[in-house]
Amino acid sequence: MFDLNFLKSSIRSEGGFDLSEDILDAFLSRGEPMQVPAKAYIIEPGTIDKSVWITATGVTKAVYFDGKKECVLGFSGPGTITMSPISFVIGKAAFCGFQAITNCNMVKVSKSEFDALMNESHEFARWMFGIAVGQLCALELKAQMLSESDVISNYQNMLKRQMKLDENGFDPNRPNLLSIVSSKDIASYLGITQSYLSNLRKMLHEQQRQPRET
Repeated sequence: MFDLNFLKSSIRSEGGFDLSEDILDAFLSRGEPMQVPAKAYIIEPGTIDKSVWITATGVTKAVYFDGKKECVLGFSGPGTITMSPISFVIGKAAFCGFQAITNCNMVKVSKSEFDALMNESHEFARWMFGIAVGQLCALELKAQMLSESDVISNYQNMLKRQMKLDENGFDPNRPNLLSIVSSKDIASYLGITQSYLSNLRKMLHEQQRQPRET
């Protein structure tokens, strides 16, 4: 269904330190492998889902509805661990959705199994704290990006950015999102319209075609 060694390698890039083989095996063994087709919800807004989800293959997005349109919070790929915080913590229906962009292989870990491993292993609890802080950092980086209101720079930075955090914000070893994600989702992530994104791409393309001054 998926390459277990690749998944382990992807997961190990998360959390701030290398999780031991025994704990990583214990975590994955408590999950149920599932296939999710493109465009289907993994966590659907308005439903209560207390599970922890691990992306094994494929690309996903986090979205919410602002009353008028769907807004994209971010994208993720193999090794990403996610959940609905308000479902998991207080048992309320999810506000943000987690949706497959491509066909995805997922590992679903129930809240009871996840909590049991957190109680059993200090190492796993410490690692998961790193995961949580890293994801909060990614949201703050996006808020900072949008607050700077420099759409051209934001888009140019996105050309360099991939899916996971590194010391500069993102991991350059991940697949290029722009070859996978739709223009609609990219525009939503950047907080602009699709027509604005189209014009921006044309402008940057023309700039690249112009001969350099000698």
